[in-house]
Amino acid sequence: MILAALLAFAAAPGDDVAATARAREEAAFAAVGEKRWCAALNLFLEADRLEPSPDLVFNAAQAAELGADRARAMQLYTQLLGTTTSAARKAEAKSRIAVLTKLVEKSGPGAACPAAELDAAADAPAAVTTTGTAGTAASPVAPAEASTSTPPAPGTPWPWVTAGVGGVAFVAGAVLAVVGMQPWFSHEAARASLADAEKRGATEGVDELFARQQSARADWVGWGQAALASGIAAAGVGMVAAAGGATWGLTEGGAE
Repeated sequence: MILAALLAFAAAPGDDVAATARAREEAAFAAVGEKRWCAALNLFLEADRLEPSPDLVFNAAQAAELGADRARAMQLYTQLLGTTTSAARKAEAKSRIAVLTKLVEKSGPGAACPAAELDAAADAPAAVTTTGTAGTAASPVAPAEASTSTPPAPGTPWPWVTAGVGGVAFVAGAVLAVVGMQPWFSHEAARASLADAEKRGATEGVDELFARQQSARADWVGWGQAALASGIAAAGVGMVAAAGGATWGLTEGGAE
């Protein structure tokens, strides 16, 4: 009797952790069903912290993507490349990274999900799960698939983390460089309009064009050149980091 009680006491902490992890996961799927993507992201990550699983990381990445936190989604997909042993899951993560990279180049890294406190529902099993899709991302895997899979041995995600961060730095640098060029473009457009007005002998609107040209020149000298130089530098460093990280990761993958 005493031995049974001691065994039950010894097993309780581990059981509590597993139960809490399952509750977090179920609450995350409930948040997905309600399209509360940032809450789902935090809950999946909390479940993964308690009981690590690539499926939970994948679900978190998809929640981040659906919540328009593209930078976090790329970071989680990149992390997954170094931890999962599933070739299919790696291929899917690489595909999502490629899609997100183009989207970041076009629309930026998105809005970062706040690291908010967990929902009150996280401590109780959720009654709702989902397999639906939204946007261009695949839906999170079903809870049964996530909970029954055996977590693989941890890998080394640093090569792909380096590649992902480098890619984000390259995109951010390119955007900054383009922004820095805007005063120069404005100055050249105003100069061309002034030259055209002078050729036609027109006087109307000349003062406004001249003022626009001077304002653009001041912006170019004041911040445009600095933004352009910083953007080019960031893009260069990011490109080197992305290429180096990808080469590192592919080399490690080929050596396994």
